[in-house]
Amino acid sequence: MSLENNISEVIQKQLQGDLVEKIVGEQLEKCVRNAVDSLFGNWGDCTKIVEEKIKEVMVPQLEKYDYSEHIVKLDEVLTQILNVTSLDNKKIIESFKEFYLEETPREITISELLGKYRKHVEENVETDGLEIDYDDEPTYSSVEVTVEVEEESRTWGNNKRATIFFECEHDENMNFNIHVLKSSGDDYYFITDDIQVKSLRNAYRFELFLMRMRQEYTHIKVDVTSECDDAYPEARPECDWS
Repeated sequence: MSLENNISEVIQKQLQGDLVEKIVGEQLEKCVRNAVDSLFGNWGDCTKIVEEKIKEVMVPQLEKYDYSEHIVKLDEVLTQILNVTSLDNKKIIESFKEFYLEETPREITISELLGKYRKHVEENVETDGLEIDYDDEPTYSSVEVTVEVEEESRTWGNNKRATIFFECEHDENMNFNIHVLKSSGDDYYFITDDIQVKSLRNAYRFELFLMRMRQEYTHIKVDVTSECDDAYPEARPECDWS
């Protein structure tokens, strides 16, 4: 028997058996699996439909849920810890509460920001070199604080950029500046700086407030472009009455 006849005979036997049916069945199963995997993959049509249905059910429930009870409980726990912890740890916990539990305004004016900055200076300003006022009780003399909005003369596209400067005449370590952006048609700025705090122990409350503003996309309204105020240090001088 020739080679050609042998090959032909083998082919005929396989075709007459269930090999073709088996192969077709396996490939069809593979094809169906691939199709289903594709439909339910990250970008599949079925996945999108299921996601939309889940959103329709879950999102309204999550929006209606009252999380305030948990915030109150967390505040109570942190307050209890504050009463029994060391001074260093108190600073960390207070900073934690300041960042996570305090409400962030949806909108704020430059004048209101100056008020926040003035409070920051009153809490942290260096008192060396300040005169002492002996009326009623000894206090340090006030220091001048200013805020100024400096818009960039060059603008690109539809956006307008500016820098807000917070300055203390007496203590330059109190100085801050933040970069802000305003889109065309908007009457407010928002912070663009990636404000980072390296340590909760050493973080300033004003710094944490600016971080929350950045995260919450707080609108900054320019009611004044330049303003000054007096800050009265909270620290009290130690006087020798002898």
